[in-house]
This record gives sequence, C-alpha cells and structure tokens, in this order.
Amino acid sequence: MKVENGAGALASNGSADVIAITSACTLAGTTTATASSGVATFGALVIDGGTSPCTLIATDSTEALTTATSSGVTVTAGAPTKVVFTTEPPATVLEAVALATFKASVEDVYGNVVTTGTDSTDTVTITSSCTLGGTATGVAAAGVATFSALTITSTGSCTLTATDSTHTLTAGVSTAVDSQGAQAALVVSSVTGYLGSALTLTTTGGSGTGAVTFTAVPGTALGCVVTGTSLTVTSLGTCIVTATKAASLTNLAVSSVATTVTFVKPFKAVRVVGFVVAGKTSTIRIIGTAFSGRPKVTSHAGTTAIVTKDTGTSLTVKVTVKAGTKNGTYTFTVKLANGKTSKVKYVQRA
Repeated sequence: MKVENGAGALASNGSADVIAITSACTLAGTTTATASSGVATFGALVIDGGTSPCTLIATDSTEALTTATSSGVTVTAGAPTKVVFTTEPPATVLEAVALATFKASVEDVYGNVVTTGTDSTDTVTITSSCTLGGTATGVAAAGVATFSALTITSTGSCTLTATDSTHTLTAGVSTAVDSQGAQAALVVSSVTGYLGSALTLTTTGGSGTGAVTFTAVPGTALGCVVTGTSLTVTSLGTCIVTATKAASLTNLAVSSVATTVTFVKPFKAVRVVGFVVAGKTSTIRIIGTAFSGRPKVTSHAGTTAIVTKDTGTSLTVKVTVKAGTKNGTYTFTVKLANGKTSKVKYVQRA
C-alpha cells in the first residue's frame, strides 16, 4: 500500500504514515501498518467472514488523505471445522407442530460457509433433550442444510444440536426453544359474592406455571371492578368474569369461558320476632338476609330449636326451653351448611 502525492508519485512526507485497513467483511490479524518510504506492507491480515468478494479500504490514520479501495477479493472457505445455526429455530413452537424453517451451515474456522467441494454436501443431523419427530436430518446444499419438517413432541424448554454426520466437526447448539402444549380447561370457581365485601376470585384447572389474571364486565350489577384477584360491585346483581392463565415454558395461554358471578346480600341474622318461655315450646321468627337450606339454630344448654320454614329473609323456628331455665336475654347462633354463622339476641320470659 503506497502513500502518493497528487501526481501519483510516492509522497516523501508520508514515509512514516500509519495505514489502516477496513472492510465490510470481517477482518482479523494485523489491520494497521506503518509506511516505510511511503509503502505500507501487510503480511498478517486475515479475512475471516463476510460476503465474497470482499473489498478492502485503506485509510491514512496520520493525515487526512483520500482513501483507497481494493478490487474484490474472492474468499474461499477452508477445511470444515464446525456446524453453526445460521437461521435459528423459533423461540416457541406448538407441541407436535412442524417448526418454522431453520438452517445449519458447515463452516471453516473463520466462519465461512463451505460452499464447494464434497464437504458442501455433508449430512447434518438434529438431536435434542426434547423428543423430536418429523425429519431430523438434512443434506447440505452449498454448505447449508435446511430443516422444515421437524417437530418437537414433548413439552418444555430445550435446545437443538446440529451434528455433521459425515465428518467429526464441532456441533452447533441453537438458542432455546419452548415447546408448548394446550392447557387443561380453566374454570372460574368463585361464583357468589356478597354486596359490601370483596370477592376473592379463584379458578380450577389450567396447566403450567403461568400467572392467572381476571377481567370483569357488568352484567346486572353496577361497578364491577377487578383489582388483582378481588372483585367488588356497588349494587346487587351479576358480573361477567373471564380468567386467563398465561403461557409458560410448557403450555400455551388459556382463557375460561365468560362466567356469571352473582352478588347477593350478605348472610346475616338481624332480629327476632317473638319470645320464648321456659318449660314450653314457642314459635318465633328470625329476620335476616341470605338464609338458605333451613340453617341450624342453636342457643344455650336446655334449649332446642328447629327451623320449620326458610324464606331466605325469615326463619320460622320452634324453640323448646327446659323448665327451670332462668329468664333473660340470650343468643341464637344461625349456621349455614357452608359453615358461615351469624348471631342474634332474643328474650326468654315468663
């Protein structure tokens, strides 16, 4: 490489200039040299990648001179040393469905694809810790093996390994592939809430480790709002809730069917109509909300209570009190089948 003046003669003032070589191709080795008597000599420059033919650009790093561009240099691959994934497999794939097309190339030590000669038609085989199906071998064409009918028939995250079945070369390892299967059906299992209290939303079913999220729209209730896993309303009625379980390494995302969640008045015993008498059986009524299934009513020792009618807002109760029991104010405990309880005061008198 020469440093010249405008007339094309060696420039005496550039005899010790530093010349640097750059290229769109990948360079290695020694890319700079100091001119001697205006001539810079390069003896250890390597082109180890890029699209052939490659051109080299010489720049004077000492002075602002016009750069020089070489003619094209044809790069021929050396002996094959490795297999490399030049087009990676997809990051996610549906279990047992063919992966999008990917490619593995036979390359020399510098990363040049071996495009000619017998090595350019080597057979490349794909293996994995996942279970593979479909076509796992490919014959290279101009050094490149193409795979378009490979499936993963197990679920989970794994990598693919490309091995040259014709020569003993360094194998290539792909980026991670997540093979995902369908989840079990996801069901919203919390379908009844109480006005004035947040309902904790729950689900059954689903698969994998993806997080569950909820959305809600009004049905007949007002102000259906989801915060995390809590659902609140501002009136009696229904909200329509959908749960979604996110995708994971092993599973696709799944959503539940839109589910009706009903908000009712909270279960509560409010007051007692009537009174009881020691030594007798009396009929009283317990007024409240959200009674169901003829709840169990209990009180102090010596008192037996049997619910004979349940309207949802009123319980008709026959109460028998043992003779000799002291008069006063006592407490009924009303217990639903689901274990919820509510207490209310009543009077025992003569």
